[in-house]
Amino acid sequence: MSIISLFTKLTAYLSLKRKYQLALIILLMLASSLAEVISIGSVLPFLSVLTTPEVVFKSKYIQPLLVYLGIENSHDLIVTICLLFGSAIVISNLMKIATLWALTRISFGIGFDLSALVYKGALHQPYSFHISNNSNKLINHINGAGELIQREILPALNFINGLFLLLFIIPALLILNWVATLTIFGSIALIYIITIFLINKALTKNSHALARESVLSFKLLVEGLGSVRDVILDGNQEVYTNQHSISDLNFRKAAGNNLLISSMPHFGIEMFGLLVVIFAAYILSQDPRGIISAIPVLGAIALSAQKLMPVLQKMYGSYSEIKGNKKSFEDILNLLDSLYSLPIKIEYASPLNFSQHIKFDTLHYSYPNHENYALENINITFPKGGIFGITGESGAGKSTFLDLLMGLLEPTKGAIKIDNESLSLKTIRSWRKKIGHVPQSIFLIDASIAENIAIGIPLDKIDRIHLEKCIKAAQLDSMISALPDGLHTSIGEKGIKLSGGQRQRIGIARALYKKSEVLVLDEATSALDNLTESAVINSILEMCKSNNNDITIFMVAHRFQTLEICDKIFKLDKDSLTDLGTYEDFINSSKS
Repeated sequence: MSIISLFTKLTAYLSLKRKYQLALIILLMLASSLAEVISIGSVLPFLSVLTTPEVVFKSKYIQPLLVYLGIENSHDLIVTICLLFGSAIVISNLMKIATLWALTRISFGIGFDLSALVYKGALHQPYSFHISNNSNKLINHINGAGELIQREILPALNFINGLFLLLFIIPALLILNWVATLTIFGSIALIYIITIFLINKALTKNSHALARESVLSFKLLVEGLGSVRDVILDGNQEVYTNQHSISDLNFRKAAGNNLLISSMPHFGIEMFGLLVVIFAAYILSQDPRGIISAIPVLGAIALSAQKLMPVLQKMYGSYSEIKGNKKSFEDILNLLDSLYSLPIKIEYASPLNFSQHIKFDTLHYSYPNHENYALENINITFPKGGIFGITGESGAGKSTFLDLLMGLLEPTKGAIKIDNESLSLKTIRSWRKKIGHVPQSIFLIDASIAENIAIGIPLDKIDRIHLEKCIKAAQLDSMISALPDGLHTSIGEKGIKLSGGQRQRIGIARALYKKSEVLVLDEATSALDNLTESAVINSILEMCKSNNNDITIFMVAHRFQTLEICDKIFKLDKDSLTDLGTYEDFINSSKS
């Protein structure tokens, strides 16, 4: 896509407020450019008055103004013109400061908006989206979206600002002296155009390298630090270090090349521009009217050159920066397109009654872009208050079954019915609120034990009495009482200060604290010894009884003993669900 097409696409994601702000900035740029032209244009009368004030008094056009202002001698005229010239310069520079402030604020604002938009879009995607997409790449784009947009928006706005200055100043200079103007600025502009033509290929190559290596470098960091125990155990530090070093070096080399390309012409063109100005000064000095008559024109052109050469360099640098980051910019806009290609499905929390059963009604499910069904023709009813075991070989579809049960995945065909009401966008959030999920690997935050159990709830809003019950049920009370800070003990990043069994018990306490009506235990006690597992399960059953057996439990386990408390056990095999009967029936069938 062309750069213009990318910025056109970007505007579709800007809020109305940002669009109004951009329109106001365009007006501010125009006003700033006009003020700059006035400040440059005032050089001509300023130098004319300084060199030949008597000519001004003889002008029939200026005489009425002098009379009106009460100017009667050269001294008064020089004082007045100095004040006007100084005022023009002050106003012009104040306008430039205001423009710079506005450009910076709007670029950072748009960067913030786009970063938040990517994050919001990602979090509102269905679970199937996250299964199909690389999380490292997604996180890298979310982290980089704001900064990257700033690196594209600010240069683009600076380029437009420079363009306005050129459009205002060059015509005025052409009227003043078109030969000198074309000679100086035409030759400088031609050099920049040739330079851009020569460096385009290198900028495109660098932009692809930046987009590729930023994702790879972030991926290597996450993988290396995320599996640091295995890295240390296997002695693979150098492998990860070398891989990251190569990727990071390629990234920085491309970034450095972009910086060099954007800055390199400055010194040569500045030198060339000054030489051209000297040449123009020589030509103007040959005017038959003498050097005095040429000074005002030469001063205006020299001041214009002093102002416009940095503008041309900034425009060139802005173009280089936009072009050098183009591929990363395109990737983020394409990600936004994929996130918002369809309207985000708003999930409502309409009341959902669960008093009878959960029914899988002729359910089929296949993952996106897969032809075969992961689960096929599942017809089963689970009465409320029951305890159900789910077993099966690895890859049989247990996780898929649980994800469908919890409303994370939508059936491809058929439906999941709660008391004969099919789960839908209107009821899915209410259903999820009824579910407590304890996976084998527990997500933990770097905070206190209390905050990890009542996750998402401020400390001062935690129900302490209910929290204590959940801690006791999860067999955490003795461990916590032995800690110097008790419930306020920090467990470290990802619960690194805890054992695997302690992490799982915090997960169980979290699910119980939620006061769930459905408890899903997915290998939730695999890290516990048999004695602790039995105590935890008995405590959970006690809590169920205290709630009049209103909690429905689904248990996935590989250890047969774990399923002993189940009312019924089901086996997933070859995409189908088979009722194995009670625990005794299950054991007998396993022996046979």
